[in-house]
Amino acid sequence: MYDNAAKVPSPSLLLPTEEQASQLATARDEVTKAEAVSRQHDRNRRQALRKWLAGPHTPVDADLTGYFTFDGDLAHLRNEAPGGKAEGNAVGLSGVDGYRGRAIHFDGDHGADFPGLFEVDRWTDFSLDFWMRDAAHKSKPIVVAQRHVRHRRWVQRF
Repeated sequence: MYDNAAKVPSPSLLLPTEEQASQLATARDEVTKAEAVSRQHDRNRRQALRKWLAGPHTPVDADLTGYFTFDGDLAHLRNEAPGGKAEGNAVGLSGVDGYRGRAIHFDGDHGADFPGLFEVDRWTDFSLDFWMRDAAHKSKPIVVAQRHVRHRRWVQRF
């Protein structure tokens, strides 16, 4: 007698009763139908994602505090979030073609600044979403840096 399927020696033969065989057949049919539904959902999600990626993108989240496209003047980056306050700037940087629309090319000496918008400390919950292409391939690049007047500093590395 074996209490674990991994311990059943090969070869082995499953000998279900007629009732068990019927239950197994029904279960196999249900699995096949569920897998077909899952594949259709995957196809639908992929099509919806492709359609969404191809379309224009505007912010819709009520909690969104900043949304910047970098398509305009880099010295005056307009906050396109609903009710968005604060203007950003990327003085000293150049615009380049991005994944979608325009992007900023960071040169290692200058950064984009969003005063009055992204003031957080280590206890503030927040999230950032952006596309980035790392052409420098440094092992520990500083991607986001937050500095406070009181000499506290938060730096995200990845």
